[in-house]
Amino acid sequence: MIVFDRLQGTMDKINGNEILYIGHDLNDKGGIATLEKNYAEVIEPYNHISIFKTTTFLKKWLILLEGLFNIVVVLIRNKNIKIVHIQSASGIDFYRNCLPLFIAKIFHKKIIMHIHGGFFAEFCKKKPKITLYFLNKVDSIIVVSKFLQSQFESLNIKVPINMLYNILSYPDEKQCKVNKISFPIILGFMGAINENKQIFGLVDMFSRYSDLRNYFKLRIAGIGNVKYLKEKIISNNLSEVIEYVGWVKGENKIDFINSFNILVQPSVFESFGLSIAESMSYGKPAIGTNVGGIPEVIENGVNGYLIQPRDWEGLYKLLLYIKDHPNDILYKGRQAQNDVDKFYSYNIINGLSAIYSDLLN
Repeated sequence: MIVFDRLQGTMDKINGNEILYIGHDLNDKGGIATLEKNYAEVIEPYNHISIFKTTTFLKKWLILLEGLFNIVVVLIRNKNIKIVHIQSASGIDFYRNCLPLFIAKIFHKKIIMHIHGGFFAEFCKKKPKITLYFLNKVDSIIVVSKFLQSQFESLNIKVPINMLYNILSYPDEKQCKVNKISFPIILGFMGAINENKQIFGLVDMFSRYSDLRNYFKLRIAGIGNVKYLKEKIISNNLSEVIEYVGWVKGENKIDFINSFNILVQPSVFESFGLSIAESMSYGKPAIGTNVGGIPEVIENGVNGYLIQPRDWEGLYKLLLYIKDHPNDILYKGRQAQNDVDKFYSYNIINGLSAIYSDLLN
């Protein structure tokens, strides 16, 4: 379905005529929407229907109903569609995506369930009968890390489980700005503002270890419980040290990545770590936790650093080491830029094309 010339840097896109993609609104905020936009760059045509967008409760229902109606219309009118590729997280998002699953079944289409939820295995164990019932109705499952694949293989799933890393857009080298290291060293955070990402704990660490304020500043980008984050920053007198910039995308995201020296992602769990890979592609190493799929992106001491979740003392000591060895950021940044090659589109879509070909054949 595809041809790529690595030497010439050109690639024929995946022919998407036979595939219908179901997922989030492409302009939505979050990892799944980012992934789908990256897919849209390498698949043509990209037949996509949204059934979710981050908005009010009523509008979510309207988007879902409109999306389900559009799925039926497309499957009736477009006889070329043979595969329905559904992007899903865990929890309510998974159950929402079971609706287009059954519609696709009615029309006798091949179905791919593309799982992104970091806590999906735990979610499945809480309600194993109903979750496994739906999973075993699809024709193929895609997970985004080897860690998730091993978890899924331990479940009673009877359909093929394929591992495919999240696709990463190749950065424009002209936009990669590796900053000279000077004090204060700028730490970056990109992700959801919630407990899983442990951004609140990171703010508390700056309050607890006040000497960090002399050498580091933290810039935060993301969405979620922003009100609580801002209150925490103000109540701990950290406004001069920690800056919240809001949600970033497109050129603003590139500018944000270029504004910091090293990413800090102290998550309790990550299925993959797309923000980490994105930062590495611009020559910015990352500090991540040794959980989920993160160790498949970060090699400790080589292209970044790994710590244990909620080990704030360990992170504090690591930051002191970085303070004393600031050029280590540059060395690991160069290695990080080389090591994310396996996540770029020309590598990932070969695997995706093979999955499609197996289903079509």
